[in-house]
Amino acid sequence: MNQQEQTAVYPRSRFKDVPHDLAALLGSLNSFQGASLGERNYRGLADSIAPTEPFTLILFTEPLAFEHVRRKEYVKTTKYAIVSELDETVLSKFEDEINKKMSIYLRNHGDPKDVHLNRLIRQYYSKAKKILQLRHPIVWEKNWKAGKYAAARIRIERRRRYNMPEPLCWGGTNLPQQFYFMKTSGTYARGCSSGSGTREAHSYFGLAFMELSRRLAIPSYILVYDKDNILRFVTQRDGFLIIPDSMGSNCKVDYKTVSALMAGTWKVKVVESPDYTEIKKIKIFCEKK
Repeated sequence: MNQQEQTAVYPRSRFKDVPHDLAALLGSLNSFQGASLGERNYRGLADSIAPTEPFTLILFTEPLAFEHVRRKEYVKTTKYAIVSELDETVLSKFEDEINKKMSIYLRNHGDPKDVHLNRLIRQYYSKAKKILQLRHPIVWEKNWKAGKYAAARIRIERRRRYNMPEPLCWGGTNLPQQFYFMKTSGTYARGCSSGSGTREAHSYFGLAFMELSRRLAIPSYILVYDKDNILRFVTQRDGFLIIPDSMGSNCKVDYKTVSALMAGTWKVKVVESPDYTEIKKIKIFCEKK
């Protein structure tokens, strides 16, 4: 560590297997429940967290390696039956008209099996065919004769497997995440810039933990879920670390207060490869006072 620069750097070569004691701690987290923000007062939140043996876990996730994207060990594949392109065109272009006709019909009739609805849809096939012909002018005749546009289709959805203990696996994102754990209360919060709710949680719990770190030591762990779906350990600190991204957003705490708390807190950032496919190093830093 360079004390003058107040910076510590962990290159990729120093990432290692998760230690046994940390693995045991991670394995105990599956029973933890989501924590409530309550009145959204970070000082009050800090007071309530103080006796709970708090600790934080920072998780960085690399994009899945390209060679794994179709392999079932790394990706969960789900197939869905969807309507034909012909039906899809009818519904996307004439839905309002069909809804109005169905509304009138249903005043005096029932249609539990969509018999009348499907009859209405078929009435628009001629118009939809003209739209498809303009959309696919070169291959239209060949594909229409082959029944391609009228046939039901299959949509394939591939989702990466996150082979990590709960609740680390629930985020399903490559964005940096920070988990705030309250050990004795069995609760946690997840901070991330992926949505308004997780930005709010990151701000309030982050500010509460920063306030609390002035009174007691809050252990911090940094992990990387790498491009091969392997959870890697970077480092552990006895003091509190924070991801600075989105800190202070979606919360009613003034900028000066946020800046003052952040100024004395060690922050964590990643340095990625030029093509953003992997993390080259992780930087822990604190601005000079």
